Amino acid sequence: MLWAASHHAAAFGFTACSGATTTDVTGLQLGPLDRDTTLVSITVGANDVRFADVMEICTLATDGVCLDQVARSVADMRDSLPARLDATYKAVRAKAPRARAVVLGYPHLFAAGNCFLGMTAAKRAALNAAVDKMNDTIKPVALRHGFVFGDVRAAFTGHEVCSADPWLTSPLPLSLEVPYHPDADGQRLGYLPVLTVAARTFERPELMPAA
Repeated sequence: MLWAASHHAAAFGFTACSGATTTDVTGLQLGPLDRDTTLVSITVGANDVRFADVMEICTLATDGVCLDQVARSVADMRDSLPARLDATYKAVRAKAPRARAVVLGYPHLFAAGNCFLGMTAAKRAALNAAVDKMNDTIKPVALRHGFVFGDVRAAFTGHEVCSADPWLTSPLPLSLEVPYHPDADGQRLGYLPVLTVAARTFERPELMPAA
């Protein structure tokens, strides 16, 4: 939405929602795409490997239970996520064959140092490492489809949960915000600049993907 507003898009469709899996994308979110679409942006994959459930478990459980759940999620990234992403990107390309497509990744979730009760250093390190594995899984599949991968980890450095200036929402009681998602600053100062740069990658005609 921020990109469309700042670039005066002639038409814009927004179908993203928290909790979506690749199946939700292909089944529910590709309606606005057609042969005239010029840009598609997408971030998906974490919910396919139950990462939201892992985050909840890690917040409440012991280090051992948390690390076991993280390991299961990482195994799903290796074993099942690439095929799910492949099918999703194929569906995007089929609906919008002339669009430049940008796949945006995930930021590290936690800063070093003191953090809220229950989220130990071991848990935070394991979860950040799992984010690295997620991005490392997504990127090569995106590139195989001629998409651009936008890595947001550097943009969010110093702005993770437990930092002095977080751009991600914390799991606060009674909060209406979805935990560990980018807040307004995270969208504006973290994701938007990366999307803007990644969208320019295909401005040279010789780099446009084949229809």
